[in-house]
Amino acid sequence: MGNGKCNSKRCCRIYIVISLVGLGTIYFLLTNLLQTPGLIVKFGSTAQNEKTEARPHGGSNQLESTSHTDLNRPLLLADSSEMQNSSTLLNGRLWKKPKLISIVNICTANEELRNMCNINLTNAGLLHIYTPKKRFNVNQTSALNCIPTRTIPSFKICIYPREKDIFISESLITYGEWDGGQTNRIQKALQNFPEAIFLDFGANIGYFSLLARAMDRAVIAIEPINENFIHLEESVARNNFLDEILLLRHAITDRRTAVTMGQNKLNQGGVPIIKEANHSVIDRNSLTSVTMDDLLTLLLAKEVIVKMDIEGYECRALRTSKEFFRHVKVRYLFMEWFIMVEFRNRPDTACTTEFILDALQNMVNLGFSPYSEETREKLDIANCWSWKANDIIWAPRDSPKLF
Repeated sequence: MGNGKCNSKRCCRIYIVISLVGLGTIYFLLTNLLQTPGLIVKFGSTAQNEKTEARPHGGSNQLESTSHTDLNRPLLLADSSEMQNSSTLLNGRLWKKPKLISIVNICTANEELRNMCNINLTNAGLLHIYTPKKRFNVNQTSALNCIPTRTIPSFKICIYPREKDIFISESLITYGEWDGGQTNRIQKALQNFPEAIFLDFGANIGYFSLLARAMDRAVIAIEPINENFIHLEESVARNNFLDEILLLRHAITDRRTAVTMGQNKLNQGGVPIIKEANHSVIDRNSLTSVTMDDLLTLLLAKEVIVKMDIEGYECRALRTSKEFFRHVKVRYLFMEWFIMVEFRNRPDTACTTEFILDALQNMVNLGFSPYSEETREKLDIANCWSWKANDIIWAPRDSPKLF
């Protein structure tokens, strides 16, 4: 064998065999590389489909992205009816099934929804939606104090000074978490149903919404207080939660109307609605209310976990939730109880005794049972006025117990 050439038939056969083995190995490696399920499409907040490579993190997968043109319409419109699991293989790639419809998809779905979105941009429409692509003026948020939590997973949350928020912000500064018992139960609920969307009615500065998103759950956070909302929006940005989270600045009640929020100098979560009227939105404490049924427009997944802390308006929110409960499976409903009951006999109360009893009976008729978060006991609605509970958990029969 001279000058690199074969001088015998045996040598040539060996050369050919080695070449074929090498080509086969290269083909095998390339085939497996191209079929690796590491490419995911996100739809939570983008108008264009994006091709991204997953990066492990407690929250969303934020990665360098490039334009993807294989699909000309959102996957949810093209294939969601055929997708039984949270993801599916299309064109040899793993495509993630979105759980929330994006504002872009809402606005382009049909003429009626396009009109709604045009109204929405004036801050007087049905759904005033913020996505991470729609930011506040940076001057409003640059001075906020945002700290890491001590939860697992940890996340950044923008807080108030201690003297301005003696409950949630104070607890986060001191302990790195808020309400450890409820934190554990909500995390357990999210673990029991990983495909469920977390709906946070009365999100405050967003502690539970951010916790759920850090656990890689889809989230809709609804918060009416302007200052709280600014804190929440900045926290979302600081955590780079770029998809599968929608923020709505609305109050939740039993009708669509203009409302004005009160103020509380010590507790930024203890702020009730102080006025409902047919007036236009005129200042930062005024906004529009929506119903639970209105939110069906935004949901793609059929399972939800709800946290409801809306300062005595819980029974009113449940009054217009018939379609909501009919179309989605509510796995757990965490609901504040104390304020609603404490204020029921006031002349200006939102939840009268009659309204509260109606709400309780309707939940039981839907197959839910109430449990005290404090005593962990199953509760009897016949003795509801003597319940020892600040918060209760409604759970259907087929959801695992959280205690």
